[in-house]
Amino acid sequence: MRPESTVNAEHRPPRLPQVQSPTRASSALPSVHERSTRTPQRAAVTRSASIAIRREAGRPRGEAAAAASGDFAPIGRPALSSQNRQCRFQPVAARRSSRGGARCGGGLGSETGTGVPQPRPQALLPVGPLPVDTLLETEQTTLRPTMSLDIHCEQLSDARWTELLPLIQQYQVVRLDDCGLTEVRCQDISSALQVNRALTELSLRTNELGDAGVHLVLQGLQSPTCKIQKLSLQNCCLTEAGCGVLPGVLRSVPTLRELHLSDNPLGDAGLRLLCEGLLDPQCRLETLQLEYCNLTAASCEPLAMVLRAKPDFKELAVSNNDLQEAGVQTLCQGLKDSACQLETLKLENCGVTAANCKDLCALVTSKASLQELDLGCNKLGDGGIADLCPALLRASSRLRTLWLWECDITAEGCRDLCRVLKAKQSLKELSLAENRLGDEGARLLCESLLEPGCQLESLWVKTCNLTAACCPYFRSVLAQNKFLLELQISSNQLGDAGVQELCQGLSQPGSVLRVLWFCVASSCEQNLWSTSLENLRRVLSPLSSVQTTLRPTMSLDIHCEQLSDARWTELLPLIQQYQVVRLDDCGLTEVRCQDISSALQVNRALTELSLRTNELGDAGVHLVLQGLQSPTCKIQKLSLQNCCLTEAGCGVLPGVLRSVPTLRELHLSDNPLGDAGLRLLCEGLLDPQCRLETLQLEYCNLTAASCEPLAMVLRAKPDFKELAVSNNDLQEAGVQTLCQGLKDSACQLETLKLENCGVTAANCKDLCALVTSKASLQELDLGCNKLGDGGIADLCPALLRASSRLRTLWLWECDITAEGCRDLCRVLKAKQSLKELSLAENRLGDEGARLLCESLLEPGCQLESLWVKTCNLTAACCPYFRSVLAQNKFLLELQISSNQLGDAGVQELCQGLSQPGSVLRVLWLGECNLSDSGCGALATALLANRSLRELDLSNNGVGDPGLQRLVESLRQPGCVLEQLVLYDIYWTEEMEDQLRTLEEHKPSLRVIS
Repeated sequence: MRPESTVNAEHRPPRLPQVQSPTRASSALPSVHERSTRTPQRAAVTRSASIAIRREAGRPRGEAAAAASGDFAPIGRPALSSQNRQCRFQPVAARRSSRGGARCGGGLGSETGTGVPQPRPQALLPVGPLPVDTLLETEQTTLRPTMSLDIHCEQLSDARWTELLPLIQQYQVVRLDDCGLTEVRCQDISSALQVNRALTELSLRTNELGDAGVHLVLQGLQSPTCKIQKLSLQNCCLTEAGCGVLPGVLRSVPTLRELHLSDNPLGDAGLRLLCEGLLDPQCRLETLQLEYCNLTAASCEPLAMVLRAKPDFKELAVSNNDLQEAGVQTLCQGLKDSACQLETLKLENCGVTAANCKDLCALVTSKASLQELDLGCNKLGDGGIADLCPALLRASSRLRTLWLWECDITAEGCRDLCRVLKAKQSLKELSLAENRLGDEGARLLCESLLEPGCQLESLWVKTCNLTAACCPYFRSVLAQNKFLLELQISSNQLGDAGVQELCQGLSQPGSVLRVLWFCVASSCEQNLWSTSLENLRRVLSPLSSVQTTLRPTMSLDIHCEQLSDARWTELLPLIQQYQVVRLDDCGLTEVRCQDISSALQVNRALTELSLRTNELGDAGVHLVLQGLQSPTCKIQKLSLQNCCLTEAGCGVLPGVLRSVPTLRELHLSDNPLGDAGLRLLCEGLLDPQCRLETLQLEYCNLTAASCEPLAMVLRAKPDFKELAVSNNDLQEAGVQTLCQGLKDSACQLETLKLENCGVTAANCKDLCALVTSKASLQELDLGCNKLGDGGIADLCPALLRASSRLRTLWLWECDITAEGCRDLCRVLKAKQSLKELSLAENRLGDEGARLLCESLLEPGCQLESLWVKTCNLTAACCPYFRSVLAQNKFLLELQISSNQLGDAGVQELCQGLSQPGSVLRVLWLGECNLSDSGCGALATALLANRSLRELDLSNNGVGDPGLQRLVESLRQPGCVLEQLVLYDIYWTEEMEDQLRTLEEHKPSLRVIS
């Protein structure tokens, strides 16, 4: 099940003075370059090139990203991938929060984008095996009003539940988050709550209670003796149908002050029912959280009525709802007219526009109580910031926290914000992450931070196109500023020279910084290791207490590097202490494995180890696994993909799975295990001590004979979340066996990958039953299987069921035609949960494209990524795509390469991109018969468009004249494109010089060729 992510997200600082950082969500998706060119490393497994090519051609992501995270999010779009989602149940590490993917790593020297789930915390129960009756006799009077029952991420057995029920009846605070609770347990909870006179807080977040279960819980709270103040039902599958009971609860529980209902698909109708209760005179609510609740502008008037009527309101969170400009205007007017002393307003990713900044300005002016304003992931632009800042400068403004991440702000917008920084000592936290500030913007910020009137404590400038040129300014800030405690400067091109400047500032006796975020990891593209690490060691050497705290959170991430003996000697001490160790494709062999094994035995902090694409062999893998069997090992994720592990080496796996109960993810793809090796693996998986949740076995030489052992594991293991067996010869019978095992199991499976497994149209009925029985399923990968239109027709009824929450569906190269599109379009129109669809390499034709585009224009369709590469499309379908690009507010990525669009078709697409409503961020136009003539339309579109970040024009007949047009547009400050891919396009040395100069003068742009 998927609990809410820690609110501190990628673009949002935590409340100071905290130093720790929460766990990350998922790895970022590779760039266009990586996704389009990265091919699997093949050390030991031989397979046909055609399969490998098909795999990359049809799958909307690079293999490395898929293996690393299993997650997909459009480049640079933090939160939209979760917009208007239904209830989702996934492991803690999988959640992407409203800030743009969970914050990763943590603390000084932590590599951005790395990190792993932390060990499951234990319940905060009385120490020792003290019986409940003894507890009540000895401490009843003193402890009952003050003790807390705080359990999360634990599947509660019947015996454990029986133990906990008496505590639920007496404790003041009861938190049972992500405990696998369902409607069945809710009757017990309801009965317990009716006798608990001490309860002030109840949290049941991320449990699949459903409407009926929530109803039972709320019945328990309606006891006359109930004094609850805080209730959290976030991500509990409460729907519009279940909201009818809320008015009665709000009326009968006047002590309730905080209500958390985020991540429930309430919709506008459910919100209206909630507001009926909020308007009751008995209701004294102060905090209401409604993020990701499928709200639209229609919900804003009921909320405005509540705000006008309720002077007690302190916090309103409606981020990640599609309110749009009109809705935000209505909400601001309601707040402005109300007497409430609002302190926190969260409007991230709500469609706030620059025009709304005047409404917000009036709101800030009228609400001197406002302390936190969250506006991240809205297209405000410099103009909007200019409108907002005068209100922030007013003497009445007491704003402490301002989130403006990914708001299209440049150095010009920084100039206005700097006036606020210099004048307002009350402003303590500012996030400008993912804005194109550049070094000039950084200079302006640093000058403000040195002014005596500035007392900012936390600044986030992650992914702001900064270079080493701005680091001398930050050096001065770190040396002289007496208030700044946290600086997040990750994902900027600082280099060793820039880090050295920062370290000089940190070395000064006046430095007060407590938390610094930047990347120190090494890769084949960027070597920031030796000098930067040496600087850090020198700076931190006297800070032994800090050093001890930070070492377990650092990551060693090296790939594509042949390690010399000297380099290996340097790295071994780090392998002994770092939390995350990744040495992928580093030329490691059995010889190095003894060193690795010894290092692992003393590393108590290790939670993730990746040795992918190294020729370790059975003996080398055996040595590594011996190192992990230390009693102190707490590893959670192990990747041995493509390490030459064979059937003969699998005998050690059962012992490892038995002795390392913390292991949650095991990646063994690209190893020739065979059916015999798989049976040995399953012996370990069936052990009661094994709690594995993710198993990847792609390209492992498995056949149908492996499916029955896997089915036995799935029936026995309720914790299973992800199974990847793509590119194995399972055939129809094997897939049928696997589906039956999944259908019969209690596991809450979220991801199933069956690409190129011999799935047939007949299997679609088995898959239909599986989808029907597993409401938890979010990703289904069926690419490169001969399903045909008939199979799609059998599958779609299950996808249309109300219980289906599928987000991702891969159907590339499945023999689908326009007729199959007709069935899929019914799903697109009805299922807002479906976000990603690949139909690449199917013979859809222009008629299929027309049907898809008509569905994309329906209000019920919220697809974010569509792949129709190599689908026999022509220029005739491009007018339909033009309308989609101009009007659709959800589609962020379109892969339409390898279709005969020609210049005329591309011109149609450009007309759509030029419209002000276009939101597309990634467009693939490789091998589309584009010539120099078509580049003029692209050049014009690039100047008019404000959303497109990545463009692929590879394998087109474009030369110097066409590139010249593109370069002229790319030079303009108003062009926001960040990545241009030009593989297999040829130009002269003169044009080469122009492209190189363009990249130098515009650091935010990357040209890949």
